[in-house]
Formats: sequence, C-alpha cells, structure tokens
Amino acid sequence: MIALLLLLQAGWTAAPSQPTVGDTIRLERSVQAPPGWRLRAGKLASGTMAEPLGDPAVVATSSGDWVVRYAVVAWAPGDLRLDMPQIWRLGPDGTADSLSGGTATFHVASVIPDSIRAPAPQPSLGPLRLDRASTVPIIAALLLSAGALLILISWRRRGRAPLARPRRSRSTPTCPTRAGSPRESRRPSPRVPRRGCATRWPTRSRGP
Repeated sequence: MIALLLLLQAGWTAAPSQPTVGDTIRLERSVQAPPGWRLRAGKLASGTMAEPLGDPAVVATSSGDWVVRYAVVAWAPGDLRLDMPQIWRLGPDGTADSLSGGTATFHVASVIPDSIRAPAPQPSLGPLRLDRASTVPIIAALLLSAGALLILISWRRRGRAPLARPRRSRSTPTCPTRAGSPRESRRPSPRVPRRGCATRWPTRSRGP
C-alpha cells in the first residue's frame, strides 16, 4: 500500500439534501492527489433498497482534486446505508493503490403523506371500455362532400358553350365560256360533274 502524499477527505455527500423515493440522488466524494496521478472508481452493485443509474464519473477540478460521483435511486424511505466500491489510485509510473470506498449514509423521504400510517395496496382496476364513437359526423361529412362534387360537375357542364357545327357551302359549278372567261350556269346543280362543261361546249375540230 502506497500512502505517499495522498489524503482521502471526509465521507460521501448526498444531493439533494432531502430526496424522496424515486428521485435521482448524487453521491460525491472528493480526493486529493499529486500531479500526474489519476483515479478510477469501481462499479456500484445493485441492491433491493437502491441501485445505480449508470457508471460512476471521475472529474478533475481546477484545484487539483478529484471528484468521484455516483447517481443512484432509492426504492424505500428511511435512512439508507450503501457500501461504496473501492477507489483506485493510478500513478504515472504504473503504480496502483486502492482506497476503501467506505459507507454512504443518507435519508430518503416517503412520497406518501404522513396522515396515512398503514397504506395498503389497492386492487387493480378492470379493463376500460372505449366509448363508441358516433357515425353521424362521418355520414354528414360524406353527404356534404358528395353534394359539393355534384354542384361542381353541374356548374362545369353549364359553363361550356355548345360548339357550332360548320355549314357545308354549296358551290355553284362554273363552266368556261367560249371566250375563255368563267361563267356561272343558270341552273346550278352540285351533282353535275365538271366534265359536263366539256359536253356543253364542245371544242371545234381543226380542219386539214
């Protein structure tokens, strides 16, 4: 065991000062060590009265001290005593020494009022039945949506103007005159082919 100039300061402190059942309690202890030395805290075992909430934290302060911190939770009221794990001191040359963790004592208050001296557990409640939702709002919403859709469709149909069909124009056939200029026939007939003009105005045959 190496003592050197290492001094273990007085015991563990609990914060908050008046914790209740289920609260997070921080147990801290300060240790002095010369420059170059480090500390390593052991793991706190779980118990029926209290248990740790994670791994311990070792923090170096600006004054050269080391703070070992445990976060625990207590499940029973009253004065609790926890056996803390060992604290290891590690030197720069590989030297290791252990310090006794000691005992942490703190008081935990109950969350049950003092007026109830002997609280008894209550029986479990039966399953809760869900209230039946009314279908009236759903039906009303569907009817409203359908009415709005019908109004929109009818409005769009009325807004469209009917397209006018193009009329077929009956053209009057024209036939060339003897002088070569077009002339409209007195009796137009769309069914008369254009070759009828040739039969009406035959061409003269050239003589020998």
